[in-house]
Amino acid sequence: MNMRAIAFALATTLCVATGCTGPTAGPTGPAAMGPTGVPNPPFEGEKPDEPFIFEGEPGTYGGMLVIPTAQDPKSFNGLLAGETSTTGITNGPMYTTLLGFDNVEQKIDNGLCTSIVHSDDNLVWTFTLRKGVRWSDGAPFTAHDVKFNYDVAFDEKIDSSMKSAFMQTDKTLPKVEVIDDHTFRFTLTEPNAIFLDNVGSTYLVPKHKWEESYKKGEFAERALTIDTKPEDVVGLGPFRLKEFASEQRVVLERNPYYWKVDKKGQRLPYLDRVIFRIVPDMNTMLTVFQNGEVDMHWNVRPEEFGLLKRDEQARDYTVHELGPGYNVLYIMVNQNPNKDKTGKHYVDPVLGEWFRNVKFRKAIAHAIDRQAIINTSYQGLGTPVSTFCPPANKVWYDKEASIEYDYSVEKAKALLKEIGLEDRDGDGIAEDSSGHKCAFRLVTNSNNSSRVGAATVIKDNLRAVGIDVNFQGIPFNSMVEALQNTFDWAAVIGGWQSGNPPDPVLMKNIVTTSGMLFYSYPLQKTPATEWGKQIDDLMSANARTLDLAERKRQFAQVQRLWSDNLPEIDLLVPNYFVAVKNKVGNLRPSSLPLFTYWNIEELYLKK
Repeated sequence: MNMRAIAFALATTLCVATGCTGPTAGPTGPAAMGPTGVPNPPFEGEKPDEPFIFEGEPGTYGGMLVIPTAQDPKSFNGLLAGETSTTGITNGPMYTTLLGFDNVEQKIDNGLCTSIVHSDDNLVWTFTLRKGVRWSDGAPFTAHDVKFNYDVAFDEKIDSSMKSAFMQTDKTLPKVEVIDDHTFRFTLTEPNAIFLDNVGSTYLVPKHKWEESYKKGEFAERALTIDTKPEDVVGLGPFRLKEFASEQRVVLERNPYYWKVDKKGQRLPYLDRVIFRIVPDMNTMLTVFQNGEVDMHWNVRPEEFGLLKRDEQARDYTVHELGPGYNVLYIMVNQNPNKDKTGKHYVDPVLGEWFRNVKFRKAIAHAIDRQAIINTSYQGLGTPVSTFCPPANKVWYDKEASIEYDYSVEKAKALLKEIGLEDRDGDGIAEDSSGHKCAFRLVTNSNNSSRVGAATVIKDNLRAVGIDVNFQGIPFNSMVEALQNTFDWAAVIGGWQSGNPPDPVLMKNIVTTSGMLFYSYPLQKTPATEWGKQIDDLMSANARTLDLAERKRQFAQVQRLWSDNLPEIDLLVPNYFVAVKNKVGNLRPSSLPLFTYWNIEELYLKK
């Protein structure tokens, strides 16, 4: 076995060796002072035999943090959840992964493991777990739990983004086996460039609670729903579910068995409770922050920046400017040619034929005035893009790789005319030779005023080239339902939020044709287009290539193919801002999720 430290993706590192186990030893000397403050609810049981030690500023116990969120969670299933209305509450605060990730340093840490060793060919990986770690209900955490999670995630009958992330070229998934209660092993058939990143993206649920549900075939649909009793929502995160009141709040309380401590010997987390207040729209989110009803505003819109900045001192908060963000705004048309169970096409066949024509998509790309959207909806605080990879991603973004679409009504009309769409009767709307008018419904989530503003510009831009758009704002979860389950939509304005770390392989579920989140035509059994196959092949090669320079070359080709064929039409990246009360200690904001509270176990309230 290879006992050396390894590094992947330039900015992502992890100490990997049997003698390099991350922070485990207990504190001694002056640093071992007693806790400050009284935790309520109190901790239970003993500290883990080998706790993870937080090396930052020791905090004090007590108080609650109130965080706004835009929607009810769709479930409490951290393993399978994919929509941010759920993961913003579950993944991090309630559930955790085997490995940690520092958003600011962009480094992996050993997390729940004391050692990770791999074979010389990078195909066999052996993990040793910390002893004495317990689930939030007090049950021991073991290697059997880890295997259970991958049995579920890799099950062909369950929709899981993990499958596409771990899928190997031979269409197999890694073998996971338990060696003993605290040791397990992955065996791969090929090297995986970000294998550890994928492991660090799997949020774990307990076997002892959900094995029976899984064996009955009910886990995906009936396990960890929003109706699950709080005591059954068990995780390894710093907090556990206390209460859920739909359209009002999700209340979390301290996980009394959490496995991290600080360098003074204090068990984490510091906060007694976290309340996610469900706020119906972004305007209300601003208001409740200004009124002091919540402690942070993790998505300050550009139009709010100046207003909030002026009130910093008077209202005792700070607006943090984080530069260009990772969230890419796009418009997408439905290219799915399939039918539902009743035999009805997901999208009208006439529209579908246009949507699948790349000239139609390029016409839209030229028709949209990206800078106008930035100026009107983002106060000029954004960057036009034509690829899903944002400029903030310094390692992987390649401006020269992407085709840029300048705003041009003439070019858009010319492309539409090439495919037989033009204004034939003088009403300003293009139609084909059979008289079908070029008109369709465009949706976005109504609680995001910036997207709604962008839709207004897009509607006017497309009307100018002969495309009649019926715009409707709908609830966010309704939009997710259409994109992921019913497939009954024509066009949508949405946004991609980068994963942690922002590596190409973690984008596979979005970029490859078999991915569940390749929304324009998801879950293709075989690629429907040659360019789709080329992207699939490049992403597969990228996943098993360990040389960074070669990976960057491959991913540049992916960005070129993407921007040339436009499975979605990428528009812009807004600058990112957050605002947080000055009373919050250990704040380290990031433009990667979870933005203001990715290190929630370390946050405390200053006395």
